Amino acid sequence: MNKYIPFFLLALPYLFLKITNLGVWLSDTNIYFYTGHMLLAGKILYKDIFFTNFPLFPYISAVYIFITQGNLPLYYLTAPLEVTLTALLIYMIVLKEKKSRLIALSSSAIFLYSFIILVTSDHQSGVFLGGLFSILSYF
Repeated sequence: MNKYIPFFLLALPYLFLKITNLGVWLSDTNIYFYTGHMLLAGKILYKDIFFTNFPLFPYISAVYIFITQGNLPLYYLTAPLEVTLTALLIYMIVLKEKKSRLIALSSSAIFLYSFIILVTSDHQSGVFLGGLFSILSYF
């Protein structure tokens, strides 16, 4: 367990930054929130709910809404949590492959604190879940 302490120390500032800036933004997140909410209300995707993308993420959105009890700001927090889990998997994979905490920590830091991650992880779009699934499949 001690081998994961450096990662958690790396991820804490990222999570703190995201939690302190938590709010409702103008983004696709609201569409996914609404779609997930309608699925939980018994509506059927593509029949009752107009949707043009693949169906996996709306169902996962419904799970997120269930977990967050329909709290929209908490729903927005699911994207940073997906990013953090992806960074943890990167840390674990690199640690296993390279046997170096420094390289594993650097790899996670490059992902976690990259500009694109910092800018886009304020809202939920399903992209980070796709990244999490791809890293998880490698793991």
